[in-house]
Amino acid sequence: MRIDERRDLSIPELTRSYVKTGRPVVLRGGASHWPALRQWTLEHLRSLGAELPVEVEVGNAMQGSNPRLRMTLGAYIDALQSGEAERGQWYLAVFDAFGLFPHLLEDVSFNFLQGRKMHYRRAWIGARGTISGLHYDIFDNVLAQVSGRKLLKLVSPEQSDCVYVSRKYDFLTYPSEVAVENWDRERHPRFAEADVAEVILEPGDVLFIPKKWWHYTCALDTSISVNSGGASTFEVLQATPHFVLDTLHRLRLYRWGWCACHQPIIQASAHQEGA
Repeated sequence: MRIDERRDLSIPELTRSYVKTGRPVVLRGGASHWPALRQWTLEHLRSLGAELPVEVEVGNAMQGSNPRLRMTLGAYIDALQSGEAERGQWYLAVFDAFGLFPHLLEDVSFNFLQGRKMHYRRAWIGARGTISGLHYDIFDNVLAQVSGRKLLKLVSPEQSDCVYVSRKYDFLTYPSEVAVENWDRERHPRFAEADVAEVILEPGDVLFIPKKWWHYTCALDTSISVNSGGASTFEVLQATPHFVLDTLHRLRLYRWGWCACHQPIIQASAHQEGA
């Protein structure tokens, strides 16, 4: 399977040819005009709030069960610059940068998904080798690469039988059991039949990922990405059971302890001393 790659694609054509038909597409240079590409250096991110506490994933949170590390944003930037984050596979994922620092919205332009009543935007900051395990989201998603390169692997919804849907809980997301980076052929033999498309995003590139398309990401360099998910009013209403289950989950009444969102949390200094 090959993913379409387009340049200078208008928003109406994106909507007509890809969003409405549920087809992924790479928009080469689609975010090349963003101020973020020039301004979002690691030092700039540190200047936003070096003492801000953050929780950092270790390894593959989707298919793994490693604890998260609690540290400051400044300490995480230090670890990226020293190589410690790469050695430990530390990943500042699903980071609410735009909620914490609303002025950052001036550096990006999330106008790809039209007519959506609900939007959520996150940043993903990771060392080379950090990954988001194979999963799909229930809403359409746009991923833009700000710095570094990122490899993505995609599998269509029609091949869900090949990727072994996990019972592990994650809000608005369905993880796969398959750890792509360490695939167990005996446990998941059908994954060999999956038609996996690969895409490498360069800074300024944008990928439209339709809802229910399986995707896996791996940073090829120190990487900064941002994503925006969107849903129509009807899609939000359809997702009501997910919001109910999330409330039950947070009350520890539904799959607590078997999820991608509530791993144990330890202080980074304690983790380093025990390493």
